[in-house]
Amino acid sequence: RGAVLRALLTASRATGTCRRPANPQHGATPKPCDGTLQGDFRVRWHAVCGVGWAGRPVEWSAEGAAVRFQRFGQRYIVRLESGESVLRTLTAFLEREGVEFASLTGCGAVSQLRLAYWNAENRVYEERDFAEQMEVVSFEGNSALKDGTPFLHVHGVFGRQDFSVIGGHIKEAQTRPTMEVWLRTEDVDVRRTKDEDSGLDLLDLPARA
Repeated sequence: RGAVLRALLTASRATGTCRRPANPQHGATPKPCDGTLQGDFRVRWHAVCGVGWAGRPVEWSAEGAAVRFQRFGQRYIVRLESGESVLRTLTAFLEREGVEFASLTGCGAVSQLRLAYWNAENRVYEERDFAEQMEVVSFEGNSALKDGTPFLHVHGVFGRQDFSVIGGHIKEAQTRPTMEVWLRTEDVDVRRTKDEDSGLDLLDLPARA
């Protein structure tokens, strides 16, 4: 199977189209996705079928992302395209724009999602992946600098087809068909540093009076 997948990957490299095997999610008579790959085929999702290579999660990446945005003073409205990794794309955008601190909210839809729950007892995140189309019901958080690079802390709630919801700390998500994100920047010097008690990277704010 590995040799077959390598051959398929090589073909995709040459043609820039998705040549992976038929996906059962395409319907009763599945057909291979013939959509154009979004960026590097090894680390991106397919815009047409919305499923990662071989039907399972692949490495998240913002490579090749062309972000649409408009700036209004200290605010940005950003539109992510189908197939783009939400957090990685936003992080790259914030770094390119030189934004040191910002609050953000958003809405849209995703086809792949990785959520986490902070287990305070053992001080680790318990992660879980979801491979299904969902509406972004809530998406909010902030970005501060950690070691000189934008660090996003975002929580979200996502609506399923049966109208149930799931939520938690967002580790990553894959846009489908769009995400609309509002960023409000602040002219303040806020950093994240390691907190020894929790083991988390927390906002480094002045001590209480």
